[in-house]
Amino acid sequence: MDDKRVRSKFRFSKAEIKLLADLLGLYLLPIQRRCRPHPITALCVVLYRLTFPTRLTDMELFFGRSSTWLSLVFNNVVTFLIERF
Repeated sequence: MDDKRVRSKFRFSKAEIKLLADLLGLYLLPIQRRCRPHPITALCVVLYRLTFPTRLTDMELFFGRSSTWLSLVFNNVVTFLIERF
């Protein structure tokens, strides 16, 4: 995906997303229910969901994952960030 499209979907460039994932410490994200997403993927799920109102079923097409998985990742990342910061 080119940087222009990444910025329109997530409001950050590819480089900024990688940096943000490192700065937030998402590599420390705990495994829950056998779900261990890559830190950048986990951050992208949160950014995509917060960028504009969207349903999880609409996100299934973009990420190629079930709405259950997307919900689990979104909630885990948000909970992790609240507890960490």
